Amino acid sequence: MAQSRKKNMTPLCSLALLTILLACCNGTECDDYRTTLPLAEFYTATGGTPQAVTFDSLTIAGIDAPSDSLLADNVRNIQQARLPMRIDSHTTSYALVYATSPKLLADTVTFDCDPEPYFASAACGVVYHYHVKSVTHTSLLLDSVVCLSNPLTNTPLPGIRLYFHTSPEQQP
Repeated sequence: MAQSRKKNMTPLCSLALLTILLACCNGTECDDYRTTLPLAEFYTATGGTPQAVTFDSLTIAGIDAPSDSLLADNVRNIQQARLPMRIDSHTTSYALVYATSPKLLADTVTFDCDPEPYFASAACGVVYHYHVKSVTHTSLLLDSVVCLSNPLTNTPLPGIRLYFHTSPEQQP
């Protein structure tokens, strides 16, 4: 009788262990980075070694983006921003509006990339990777744009670095 009870308990224990393992694996695997929102850092392009730069006031807006495209609205003390890429187009453009005295200045940056669906896992589903083909920009305050990784993925690390002149007079 004890042997029979032992045989009946084995499948139940296995099922309980499998349930616990599955619950543990699906808990926090995708909590933070389910979508691809590349992190862009801001640096100064002047001098020897590049240094992080903080803007007193910066507005970032998507150009020709559907719905609300305002990503940062006159944000103070900003050193970085998330720049979502479009999955419905190969081109994503942003306007960077600087509040400087006595007027507003603006640059545009355009990413030409191929969006590629990527199956991350059963828990995360599909995310997009963006293979950057080229980047163009105006040069009022923006000096250059560097993609630190290609493709741009959903990692929490910076994927884009924007280098700025410290004043509009330094433009080429």
